[in-house]
Amino acid sequence: MEKKQISNLCWQEAVKQSLNQLNVVDRPIRIVVVGVGQELHGDDAVGVYLARAIKSSPNLRSIVKVIDAGPAPENITGLLRRLHPELVIIFDAAQMDEIPGSVCWLDWERVSSTLTTSHTLPLDIFADYLKSELDCEVILIGIQPSNITFASQMTDEMYSAIELILKDLSIVIDEFDLFQPHCSLGFQKSHIDQERKWIQL
Repeated sequence: MEKKQISNLCWQEAVKQSLNQLNVVDRPIRIVVVGVGQELHGDDAVGVYLARAIKSSPNLRSIVKVIDAGPAPENITGLLRRLHPELVIIFDAAQMDEIPGSVCWLDWERVSSTLTTSHTLPLDIFADYLKSELDCEVILIGIQPSNITFASQMTDEMYSAIELILKDLSIVIDEFDLFQPHCSLGFQKSHIDQERKWIQL
């Protein structure tokens, strides 16, 4: 978990803006959701629990690729390179001085690599690597924890946040047509079949 300053832009709008800025033709936009967290520290596990929840969601798992990165996101760089996404959305517990369970978009320009983290690599360095090597957009969405003490259980606020994120992420993706206008050939079955193959592990 990292302490970061939040942006006034809600996370749903941040996702929409990132999608609108992408320039992809002839195929659907490839989105990867990365859940980051340390399961031994209570609410710091919310990112990985969210990733698992998305994998269990029939609606979302048919559209996005989901990766449980645990506390070491650098270990998934090889997989991300093979997937070559246009957009990577990272979810992680973040100390934002908000009400526990609050979900906020975090501006990379306000994230310092010197901040204390439970992960082996600060997320801003991880994001810079992905942007440079994969030429993709990377956004970070923080979830305010309540208890991150060692060997504690994840609190109810985190489970509630996960439920809301699942609902809101589905709405955002449904509102944004991944096939238009970015896909010049339009909504075709061949494109859906191609993405389904891409999504499968």
